[in-house]
Amino acid sequence: MTRSLYAMLLARSSWFEKLVITPAAKEELSFWHKGLKGFNGQDIWRSPSAVRVVYSDASGTGFGGYTVEHGPQIAHGQWSAWEAEQSSTWRELRAVSTVLQAFASQLENERIRWFTDNQNVVRILLNGSRKPLLQEEALTVFHMCVAHHLSIEPEWIPREQNQVADYISKVVDYDDWMLHPTIFSQLDLLWGPHTIDRFANTHNRQVERFNSRFWNPETEAVDAFTVDWSGDNNWWCPPVCLVPRLVQHARKTRAQGTLIVPLWPSAPFWPVFFPEGSPAEFVQEVCQLPKVDWLLLPGRSGRTLFAGPPQTGVLAVRLDFGDVSACPP
Repeated sequence: MTRSLYAMLLARSSWFEKLVITPAAKEELSFWHKGLKGFNGQDIWRSPSAVRVVYSDASGTGFGGYTVEHGPQIAHGQWSAWEAEQSSTWRELRAVSTVLQAFASQLENERIRWFTDNQNVVRILLNGSRKPLLQEEALTVFHMCVAHHLSIEPEWIPREQNQVADYISKVVDYDDWMLHPTIFSQLDLLWGPHTIDRFANTHNRQVERFNSRFWNPETEAVDAFTVDWSGDNNWWCPPVCLVPRLVQHARKTRAQGTLIVPLWPSAPFWPVFFPEGSPAEFVQEVCQLPKVDWLLLPGRSGRTLFAGPPQTGVLAVRLDFGDVSACPP
């Protein structure tokens, strides 16, 4: 956290030359001015043994990483168009910073051995970089380590020893589309405020709290079906294949919320909501959404629920399983 300050000192021509403090150097001075007290009382030399192990990798489509435990915890995400155009070293560094952010709450106060198959990443994490974008990512990792009282030991491994993280980084989530925020805002005024988005990620969540398929920065839980949905006004915009399971879990936890589903009368889930053509007891209201091209926004995979503009319509269904009579065993 002194790279810019040293660069200024090395650029002077004599001991008596006056220096103009660069914005980057000013940021480093501000960090030490504000944060030095936070280091007071901490060990200068920590235990030499790392007690946690993390692997990470990046591909052309996304990043991936996992912790080595009894049943590995997996972090995954996909690049935006801008991120995908950056250098491989930048993407590998961003993979480290994003995976670290996803796991930060689990790794607090730990010393972590971090494996990557990019030698430049190891060097930059240890010494920084002269390239602003790479240095910015290195500083992001540094700040997270300080905030969560953890340290990492980056170590290079051959690509053939990092195949699991490589595989995770290449997973493409084709169900990361979302309802347009304008339409969500109208439904939130009608049936909200919604308190949690149960099927989301960092980039497509509609509210601050969310659950995700993989570990993401700021997610409350991985796999929405492992948590209790009661006590929240849930926002459900799931992959269509999960709708029957969603109904079962919502019934079990006596949850309430708003569900987004396609208007598909021939779908297996349709009789659950409209047995014999009439709404089920737990269906409170139904709203057919406008059939406009921008109704559904594609995710980072570039896809939505439909191949093109909505052809069959999309419904917003208000569900409430709180009434015991609506929840038979």
